Amino acid sequence: PICLHDGITLERQGIPAATIITAVFASTARAYTRLMGVPDFPYLMCPHPITNIGGDALLERANALAPAVRALLITGETTPPIAGEPAPLIAGETTPLRS
Repeated sequence: PICLHDGITLERQGIPAATIITAVFASTARAYTRLMGVPDFPYLMCPHPITNIGGDALLERANALAPAVRALLITGETTPPIAGEPAPLIAGETTPLRS
């Protein structure tokens, strides 16, 4: 869970982060955020895998995540998906690391 460690570390330093994992790592992410003392740390998930899906499919996933990434970076919170847009899988609700 390197990306989770990086996201938590950045947030603790006051630098907004939007951590994205693939859904296959959901259990690991839940365990790792608890281990790091931030069980409600927000992160985004997309379908697995991403390495062999091709450019167009990867771009589609990135576009689907973009509104949630923007919200997470600006507010520190995950938001419900916008009506009519594909919903990214979202974990956590608010980050306890920002004031």
